Amino acid sequence: MNEQRQPQFRLLLIGPYPPPYGGIAMTIFDLRHYLASQGFSNVSVLNINKISKNRDAKNPDYLSASGQLNYLWKLVAHSMSGYILHIETNGHNFKSWLSIFVCVMAGVLNGRRTIVALGSGNVPEYLNNVSFWKKIVIGMALKLAGVIICRNRAMVEAVQAFGIELSRIRIVPGFVGIESRMVGSAPENVRLFCDSHAPILGAAVMMSPEYGIPLLCESVKHLKDLFPKIGLVLMGVGPEVACDIPELSGIEDRVVFAGHLSPGIMVAVMKELRVFVRPTFFDGDSLSVREALAVGIPVLASATPGRPAGVIEFRVGDCSDLCRKLEDVLSQASLKYLPNKQIGSGPTLLQLYLDFAK
Repeated sequence: MNEQRQPQFRLLLIGPYPPPYGGIAMTIFDLRHYLASQGFSNVSVLNINKISKNRDAKNPDYLSASGQLNYLWKLVAHSMSGYILHIETNGHNFKSWLSIFVCVMAGVLNGRRTIVALGSGNVPEYLNNVSFWKKIVIGMALKLAGVIICRNRAMVEAVQAFGIELSRIRIVPGFVGIESRMVGSAPENVRLFCDSHAPILGAAVMMSPEYGIPLLCESVKHLKDLFPKIGLVLMGVGPEVACDIPELSGIEDRVVFAGHLSPGIMVAVMKELRVFVRPTFFDGDSLSVREALAVGIPVLASATPGRPAGVIEFRVGDCSDLCRKLEDVLSQASLKYLPNKQIGSGPTLLQLYLDFAK
């Protein structure tokens, strides 16, 4: 990148930062490294996972805050120094909106050059049902923001209901790409599992009900007669959760728990998969879906709003429909998918920062 372009903006990314790797923390991690790969060095991270009464040891990857007042002071100091403020948060609870409110209030000091990115697919339901006095706080936060980033059209409509002009809202994926990641090797237990099973399904999950782990287990049970060596890799959870998944009964030897994975290892594991499955009951814009598309493997995902092109969708919560779609894909042994390097939002966000810096 042109050297004269590098100092054109200074940016403070606000939100959780790994570990663990996943969700919004992964969005900030990838965005920071993407900008570094483009030659932008004036990028800092304020890790809101590290707001506590006890000050953490200094970490070169991020700034931390010793409490709420210190958090506010860091926001104000960066804003007054000309930093663009970019907060990444779920937006589906009031604590999230209080963080947004503080951030945009600080951003007033730099001409409202504040970006608010909402990451949860549950944002529309939350905003449509929030109490009157909370709506006042949320409405003020939205009006003081410079740009509001949503992940899908349903989120846009929920934000517009607060009187926000469409010109101030953008639909931008939370995934910037995998080009700047250092790809490693899959963990030994995963490699050994993949050597003895085929085809391999994979999913990035947490233990929350909306991630659909029971659907994944039931689909493996349904397909094991047709594919006797079928296996399932669960990324994001370790073997300690097995006792909390009754649906594992009868397929314990067909499931491996990969645990929390670093970004490069996540890509390595995905390359071992035949199909990536996203059975969530709601989504904003799934990072793992876009990661799989970027790697170049088939993706089956529940038909929630905003799925990117190339995803094979099945009805939300419908195990039978999921199994039918899986059977179709797994039966096409010669089916080839190419890595999609255009699936990331890095260039879009970079242009947004440069526009703010004018």
